[in-house]
Amino acid sequence: MMSKQQVAIIGCGWVGQALARKLLTKNIGVTATTTNPDKIDELTALGCQARLLKLTLACFDSSTETNTETNAKSSSEPSNQSLSDLEWLADIGTMVICITPQFKQGSMAYPDHVTQLVSLAKQYHIEQVILLSSTGIYQGLAGQVDEQSTLMLGSPKVALLHQAEQAVLTGISKACVLRLAGLVGPKRHPARFMAGKQAVANPRTPVNLVHQADVVNAIITMISHQQINGIYNVVSSNHPSREIFYQAACQQQKLIPPSFSDEQEQLLRIVSGEKYQQLGQQLLWPDLLAWLDSDSQ
Repeated sequence: MMSKQQVAIIGCGWVGQALARKLLTKNIGVTATTTNPDKIDELTALGCQARLLKLTLACFDSSTETNTETNAKSSSEPSNQSLSDLEWLADIGTMVICITPQFKQGSMAYPDHVTQLVSLAKQYHIEQVILLSSTGIYQGLAGQVDEQSTLMLGSPKVALLHQAEQAVLTGISKACVLRLAGLVGPKRHPARFMAGKQAVANPRTPVNLVHQADVVNAIITMISHQQINGIYNVVSSNHPSREIFYQAACQQQKLIPPSFSDEQEQLLRIVSGEKYQQLGQQLLWPDLLAWLDSDSQ
């Protein structure tokens, strides 16, 4: 167990706040960061120590885990904040990095942001860093993929995710990367993505998803067992087709189900979560079709 008990959640959004609530029930202190002053009261109300933390070129928004701003300073420098603003980092035992890459917004700075956080972790002697990465790193691969799969580093998005992961794995001795599948859970019901859509392509593509509760449990497992390092996929065990899954999701919510075309362009890829489950961890929702049929909506 780490000598410093406080956990810092960097970019405390949808996943981060669920993690904070669970940690606080275990009497583990939580510091949650944002760059939006308007979010401070929201994080404080959870029971966290809320902090403003700005990185060069980046800021974190609690609704999306990350946001971006422009700053002329070099991205290799941690921040323009004064040292006194960062002294709280000296009390942190584990840093959980929840910021997202913002590829859809055209950002290419994700590895720089993560590298800055690793530098801060080293500067303040934070013992453990956990990075929430993405199974999007397997883009371009087909069939069953796992943590040992050779990545398509020619893809810019894959390369950026890989660079960020390596910044953590090579920069901190107690380092863990959790590659998260697509997220579902409270306020993120999958039906909302597909309801009423027509002629949706790729009906046979397997879904690679995971429930928020299983992500939170995985993070807490890593915090509690710091001898566990390296890369782990966090994904449900069952992979129904998009057509089956999203039609079931819409029916459960009494929404108009999507109709699918026969067009199949995407590669058929299944992300394996076996390595994580070999740690002895049981998923709360290994079959998300069962979750859809449950009362846990």
